[in-house]
Amino acid sequence: MFFDYAYEIINNLDGIAFKFSNDERITYGIKHYYGDIEFSVENYGHGLLLSQESLKTEYLENIIPFGAICGQTILMVGESKKIYADIGKQGYEIVGTDIEDFLNRCTQ
Repeated sequence: MFFDYAYEIINNLDGIAFKFSNDERITYGIKHYYGDIEFSVENYGHGLLLSQESLKTEYLENIIPFGAICGQTILMVGESKKIYADIGKQGYEIVGTDIEDFLNRCTQ
């Protein structure tokens, strides 16, 4: 199930990547860095092993994948606007209350 907030994120960010080298992190004074972030529905939004129903059961809301951290940790947005990171067998972590909060947390 697609929803407006997911469309807004995908429409505005799809195809954008945030990558900082170690030298850039030092230059910009970045002390906390999630890792390289790629917004790509094409690379991370297709071919999920779980059905939308299974995802809704696990996340308690409809979610849409929209990117990844370091090409491995899948990022998803829920209808509540929360941003989730799939951390494998441990489940998921909420990494932002919305996309703006997530982007602010990415680099500090």
